[in-house]
Amino acid sequence: MAFWNFQTLVRRAKEEEIILPYSDVQAQGCSYELKLGDEVCITSDDTKKTKLEEKETIKIPSGQFALLITEEIVAMPKDTLAFISIKFGIKAQGLINVSGFHVDPGFKGRLKFSVYNAGAQNIILSRGDVVFMIWFCNLTENTEDVYNGVHNGQMHITTSDVQRLQGEIASPGQLRKKLGDIELSHRYNKWLQTLLIGLGVGIVITLASNYFKKPSDHVIFYIKEKVKMELRQEGWRETPLAQSESLKNSAKSKPSALKGTSNDSK
Repeated sequence: MAFWNFQTLVRRAKEEEIILPYSDVQAQGCSYELKLGDEVCITSDDTKKTKLEEKETIKIPSGQFALLITEEIVAMPKDTLAFISIKFGIKAQGLINVSGFHVDPGFKGRLKFSVYNAGAQNIILSRGDVVFMIWFCNLTENTEDVYNGVHNGQMHITTSDVQRLQGEIASPGQLRKKLGDIELSHRYNKWLQTLLIGLGVGIVITLASNYFKKPSDHVIFYIKEKVKMELRQEGWRETPLAQSESLKNSAKSKPSALKGTSNDSK
């Protein structure tokens, strides 16, 4: 297997009409440069085939797929295999070919490229731009098993092609933004949860401290006297020591009354 040099490429492309339309300008080194054709399909909310006028531009957003077709028709000889790619200047922007990388002997039609924009920016292309490259190499002899698949004779982007590209794809940048929003929301919810728990604990502590607060001396004295009164009615009598303690507690619990008595004695 040997790749065609420049002379073989120019000679056979013209003589055998392997590339139509052909231009010497597009024969570069050992490869031939192919142009972007008049139809494209790009993934979006409203995925559809777009028909391009001469020099009309398209935009492939970051993170989206597109289906492109060549301007030229390629007719492969039975003794030749071809390899295809995207030009480096466009690949450097992030456009990646995710479809096949070769053309079988016997194929005839326009070439379709399924591409993905892995770059951070939109990629702008125009109809007629040199976007693709093709290299040819000889087989040892003519093959009997030439290509005769569904893509033979393809000239347009079909409805089936569009159907396979339905829907917008979430780009890495969009996914990163969504993850950032989710993380921010999670942090806010966690902060709010902590705040509410803190407020709840504070309220519970306040209510508990008020509920279990030690009664004042006046309340304690009143309760004791109330109990004693009920016990006396049942026949209970205090000891002299207990009576002395009650008088002391009564004096402590009723300072205002004692003061009033002291003033009256004067």
